[in-house]
Parts: sequence; C-alpha cells; structure tokens
Amino acid sequence: MPKQNRSKKNEPVFLVKPATRLGGLDFLHVSLIALVVILIGVAFALSTFKTAVIYKNCPGGIVNGTCANQTSTPTSENATKALQAAERVIASYASLNTTFSLLPFYTETNASHVYYLNTTKQWLVIVPYVDPLLKNQSHNMTILLYNNFTLADTFFHIFRPGFMVNESTVSYGVVSFDNKVLCEQKPPIPLYLFVDPYAPGAISAINQSIQLEKRYNNSLNVSYEIMFTNYATSLYSQYGAVPVQRAGNYLACASHQSNFTGFFGVFSNVFNDRPIPNASLYQLAQVSKFNMSSFNGCMDNVSQKLDAQATLAGFYNIITTPTYIANCKYEAIPQTVNYAVEYALNRTR
Repeated sequence: MPKQNRSKKNEPVFLVKPATRLGGLDFLHVSLIALVVILIGVAFALSTFKTAVIYKNCPGGIVNGTCANQTSTPTSENATKALQAAERVIASYASLNTTFSLLPFYTETNASHVYYLNTTKQWLVIVPYVDPLLKNQSHNMTILLYNNFTLADTFFHIFRPGFMVNESTVSYGVVSFDNKVLCEQKPPIPLYLFVDPYAPGAISAINQSIQLEKRYNNSLNVSYEIMFTNYATSLYSQYGAVPVQRAGNYLACASHQSNFTGFFGVFSNVFNDRPIPNASLYQLAQVSKFNMSSFNGCMDNVSQKLDAQATLAGFYNIITTPTYIANCKYEAIPQTVNYAVEYALNRTR
C-alpha cells in the first residue's frame, strides 16, 4: 500500500467585515497576506516529514536531517521497540466498545515512521491508517511514547485507550495475541468465527467463511463459535430465551455436518433476525441429509458445547461479533480476514 495518501482538507473560510484602511491596505488584504504567511509555514512544517524513515544506523537520533551525537538511548534496536510499543497501543483500541475498535484492523504499520525527540527524550511514531467510515480516506495516527516505551499521548483526533493489552497490530488487518499459544504449525490451520446469529453482518460472515474454506481447500479448517451478545439478549423479553437461542443451537450442531453449506443456504433465506420454529429447523436438518443420529446427540448436549465456546471467547476477550481468530493467535474482522489467513499461513510454510 502507498505510504502517503493524504486526504484533501476543506479550504478555510474567512468572514471579513468592512474596516478602515491601514497602511494603504484594508483588513481584507491584510487577512489575505496573513493567510499566505500561514500557508507557507504549514507547507514548510509538512515538508519536514517527507524524508522520515525508521531508524537505521543512527544511534544519536536525527537533528536537522542528520545523525546527532551518539547517546545510549536512540538506537535502531530501540526504534524497533518503539514501533512494537505503538503496535500494542493501536491493538488496545480493539477492546473499546466504539467505532475506534475498527482502528487496529485498518492501520498500515509497515508504513510507519519512527522519530526520536532528543529534547524531550521521547519517541514519536506516525502510523498511517484508512478510515472505513469516511470513504476509505488515509490519515495519520501519531503516538508519543516515553523513553521507557510507555504511552505518553496520542494525537490527530483519536483519544487514548484506557488500558494497554498484550496484543499487537502486526500487519494491515491483523492483530496478534502476544500471550496466546499457537496451534500446530502446519496446515490446515484453524479459523474460528465468533458470531451471534442476530448481530449485523452475521449471515454474510458465515457465508464468507464457507467461501474461505472452499478457496483455501485443505489449508483452512473453519469452526463456528456461537455467542449470544446483546443483539440476541435484546429479543429475550419479546420471544423468550429458548426460542431466540434455538437458531444458534442449530447452527452450532449443523456446522459439524457434511452438508452444512446446503443447510445454511436455506437457513439464510428464511432467517430474518427473528426466531424460527423448532419444527421448521428440524425439518430443514432432515432434508439437508444430516446424519440425524450424530446431529440429535449434538443437540442433546448443545448447552455444554455453547458453554465451551463462550469460554473460548472469554479467553480471547471477544466482545463484538463477527470476529475471526486465525491459527489460534491472529485476530481479524470480516473485512480483513483474508489478510489474517494469509499472514498465518505464511508463518506455517
């Protein structure tokens, strides 16, 4: 992806009232001259960032575009640590229950620039990101770190996270859990889809997962981890918990049948975010030619199965759905799951 793709800013608007003349110029001309001076200053300031690169062989930091005298702090190794700390800061936004939770999956950490500020003894990390809610325009997130790589502040209209997590944004669209255990390091790798059937995007995410498994053939093994979040629980008072959870129960057991694709094709057409009668779902399982013996056995113990899936969701601190975990370590959202799968597979080859 390009390192610089700046969005255009709106032109400033000035309201000028009639005034007396000053030195042969009225206030309109004085204002225009001031505007030109300000724009020249802004252009000069922006130009200082064009040649920024991640530190390499410049142990003293950069002063006036050249390496400064050597100190014990700004080494290329420490610059890498600063970038890794910034990646953890970005990953922390995933735990926020706001649109900022999307941020870790739209940052371009590979295009980041790292600076050492000799005056304040701090690290400045500039990370490009794409705003999916604003026509995919590119912006910069600026992160200021203390000399010990803890967070000092974040800038550019993004508030700082309330706490840090043991995760890192390791690539575009991919968050890595630093304290989780990897699965077996060879394909097929598991891909967990945590999904509440009643959440927005749930049906399309399951369809996407089916297509991913077909695309990667023997390299990917998709499993469906059913969760009942606030989208499902908000329907309990109207329909009752048992009818609402029935769709999730059937999906949990149907996903282990060989004709799950056929079952879900019909299910997705009749499911409208409202409970489906048990008789209709059971008939659908029969016409889908399930092994009814194993399917019925699964349904008899489905509550235990869902409890285990809820425990797994808690292990990964999954609070929103749909969410993917590739190879037990790499988190993604439906819009970036392809990046996570490729990233995980590249580390098993």
